[in-house]
Amino acid sequence: MWTILGVGSILCLALAHACFQIGSAHGWRLTAFLILAIFLVYLAAFLQRTALRVFRRDRLARVRAGKRAYKVHHRRVKDWLPDAAIVFVLFFALVGWNAVMLQWLPDARQDYVEWFRAILAWLLFIIFWLPLAAAALLGERTLWKPALRAWRSSRYWAGTLACAGLWQLTFSGLDPVLMRLRGRNAQIAGGIALLALVYAMALGAWLVILALVEEAIAAPELRSLEDTWD
Repeated sequence: MWTILGVGSILCLALAHACFQIGSAHGWRLTAFLILAIFLVYLAAFLQRTALRVFRRDRLARVRAGKRAYKVHHRRVKDWLPDAAIVFVLFFALVGWNAVMLQWLPDARQDYVEWFRAILAWLLFIIFWLPLAAAALLGERTLWKPALRAWRSSRYWAGTLACAGLWQLTFSGLDPVLMRLRGRNAQIAGGIALLALVYAMALGAWLVILALVEEAIAAPELRSLEDTWD
């Protein structure tokens, strides 16, 4: 899972950069942009669903030790597509709302602004949106009931807040460390080493968050791995 998420996330970032470089000046450029954008959405969903399924399989294997697992048929497209569309549209709505909220922040106290941005992103995307997205990716029959279980979980709030705080501290402390390095070769080597460390820490924090959200949205009754949207 670490390999899939690690390599896949780097590939996703590289393709996203290429996607924005294509532009939309000509018809073929616009077509290439749309095709690549659709593939990026699928790749992002595949990566997160992979981690969520691994965590669910591990948890159910522990809970069902010695018990016979039951199977549920795959959900049909007309069943999961509306939920996927809701989650997709909601993400862009939150991105727009987040941008509007950030415009209201004062220019002074940059450190204060950075931490406010991190807390706002944690509330909007991890606390509010991520349980809905996880419920859609795992094939839950409804979105709001599983999300409500996560919103009621103090463990989910505290765990994701700790990961988000670690994430913010890691990125905010990167520039001062790079500034202390002397010499071009030292800066290049130190920069590569720090980027690798930051990437590993960020990926680890994200996997912990996905594990927390899978556990938080779990229904009291046991669900099957085969009950999914694909």
